[in-house]
Amino acid sequence: MVSKQALVGSECEMLVAARLCQQQAIPFLPVVGGSTADIIAELDGRLIRIQVKAMVLKEGKRVRLERGGNSDNKRCRRYTPDEIDFIAVVDRKLGIVFVVPCKEGQASISLEEIAQYGWAERLEKESAGHRL
Repeated sequence: MVSKQALVGSECEMLVAARLCQQQAIPFLPVVGGSTADIIAELDGRLIRIQVKAMVLKEGKRVRLERGGNSDNKRCRRYTPDEIDFIAVVDRKLGIVFVVPCKEGQASISLEEIAQYGWAERLEKESAGHRL
């Protein structure tokens, strides 16, 4: 049986892939699990690596930007710009996707910080940059 967490992750990855298609990007999902990037997308001839995080955003809540680790296993590590270009934060309740550029050493991000990032605007600005 598939875990609820795996189903939620897949749901959010599909939503991000759909949003990428709306932006004229071509999304690719890994065939095998365990990849650092949940989605790789081609946008304007460049490949971008995206990690998807699912949550219901609430005031005061922070989104954890780390790989691995849970309440039983405290070992985790932060994503780096060498691995991931963007983190897509999906608000499951509203179906909104925020795209946050990956920054070195960032362990979490607040709702206020996330709110400054829009979907199309972020990809449009960054696609002209060197990281995409």
